[in-house]
Amino acid sequence: MIRNRKEYKINTLDINKNRGIGISIPFDPVSIFNITYSTKDQIKSNLINFLLTNKGERVFNVDFGDKLRYIVFDQMNNLEETRQSLSDKIRIYFPTITINSLTIDPDYNNNVISIKLNYTVNTQQDSLSIQLV
Repeated sequence: MIRNRKEYKINTLDINKNRGIGISIPFDPVSIFNITYSTKDQIKSNLINFLLTNKGERVFNVDFGDKLRYIVFDQMNNLEETRQSLSDKIRIYFPTITINSLTIDPDYNNNVISIKLNYTVNTQQDSLSIQLV
């Protein structure tokens, strides 16, 4: 008799807890570079880096990033189109995550965009959030 067992997926980088995977964002003013030791933390830092990068800003990968800074100064923009474009690009560059929700709330008077991204890393059960203002 075959029983249905729950399957757990663990990234091989997460097996050794003492091995650094990457650098966390935002930088620390005291030690500047903080090391991340889990793929979950590194994915969050990579997402922040992606959201803060303008399209065309990355050398040899000009499609990386999006036009979020331009939305603040554009008088006529379609936020739903921007949200869909951002969501599609995140799916391309981050295939290991599932987007639960993505909202973009502009404050045109103060030239600020609030981005709220709620996502789940496919190999783990917990839900994570990023909010950029």
